[in-house]
Amino acid sequence: MTSAQSSVIAQDAALPLVFFSYARRDGDLVRQIVATTSSPAIATWLDVEMLGADDHWQPIMADAVRRSDLFIVCVSPASLESRWVGVEIDHAVRNGKAMLAILLAPLGDAQLPVALGAARAINVASMTPAAAADTAATVIAEILGVSPSSDAAL
Repeated sequence: MTSAQSSVIAQDAALPLVFFSYARRDGDLVRQIVATTSSPAIATWLDVEMLGADDHWQPIMADAVRRSDLFIVCVSPASLESRWVGVEIDHAVRNGKAMLAILLAPLGDAQLPVALGAARAINVASMTPAAAADTAATVIAEILGVSPSSDAAL
């Protein structure tokens, strides 16, 4: 068993697990959103934090999506072009996951994938990275019914 599989298996089942799907080009903003969302009340799953270089990532990703309580799609032109974001969305839909689309950037003429049609969406494209992270973390906490990370330490 790899370290990533152990981490997913060992994740406290009492904490809601949030899976983040994104394009690598959006990694800096996504990591800021994940850092702001992570709290004593919310476990987060981000590939760069959970996967090792030698891990067979597809079954690990599939298990993490299956175990997640909320599936986040960080939407941008880059994510709409990403084959792997599409695979992750399809897996979340097949598993009946609650979904939130976070619009990171203007999409131009691009359309959201049909699979996200029923998902709640928030648009943080015009916000500073810090404001985008705070807004996303607040909405995620609201969906999960927990205190936002800024209040978790109080």
